[in-house]
Amino acid sequence: MSLGLDELCGEGGEVLPITQPPGPLSAGRAETMIGSLIKERDSLQDLVDKHATTIAHLERRLYSKVTASATLSTDVVDRFHRVENDNVCLKKENLRLGDSLRVAENEAAILHNRVEEKTRKVKGANKKTKSAKKVVVKEEEKAKNAIHDKQHHVKSEQNMRKEKREALAACEEQRKLAEDLRAELEIERSENVHLRETEGIDSNNTTVVISMTLLIRRQDYIQMQDILESNRISYVDRAKEWYEMWKTNAEEEVVKIVGADYE
Repeated sequence: MSLGLDELCGEGGEVLPITQPPGPLSAGRAETMIGSLIKERDSLQDLVDKHATTIAHLERRLYSKVTASATLSTDVVDRFHRVENDNVCLKKENLRLGDSLRVAENEAAILHNRVEEKTRKVKGANKKTKSAKKVVVKEEEKAKNAIHDKQHHVKSEQNMRKEKREALAACEEQRKLAEDLRAELEIERSENVHLRETEGIDSNNTTVVISMTLLIRRQDYIQMQDILESNRISYVDRAKEWYEMWKTNAEEEVVKIVGADYE
């Protein structure tokens, strides 16, 4: 009786070992190998179940023939021995297949653990990469803010320097104006006759100032204020009349000199 043992047993009835391809395992390759081992495990399990069914069937046939007749022919005895040998071989093969099944399951579990470990490492690396990217983004934002602050500070310093120069120029202008006013005040306070440029330096006319001071008692000023103002107006009017007469005489003198006969 032939039960296909040559397909599963090597020389001497040994079960062929399950080989693992060399080289490092990637995640995809490990998943593929796990799937292959699971299929191989399921195939071995089916074969074990088939062999167990065959063994049980042979044992039933054996025991039924033995009990049916105590005296067996030579052919029956030979067949009985062959069946018994096949039964022993199938039992051994079944044990070896069970061992191979456990080895395949262990290898599948090891590969699954490796895949999970690599998956965790990949997730950890991805997390570190994301954290590093966040750090880089934050540092870039800090650098941009620092550059913006620096530019704003530089611009503020430039504006302050400009305002300082403008303030210094305005201060210098006010200082010169104050000096001019002080000089004019000194002239106005002096008793010297001087000119007051009220008509502009390009005009042919100008104002002459003739200072007049008088020492009086302080309490007399209020009583004399109107009289003094009236006298001032009178003095100014008489001075204007005098000036007009003087100017007329001066112009007549010029005419006489220009039209004189020197023969």
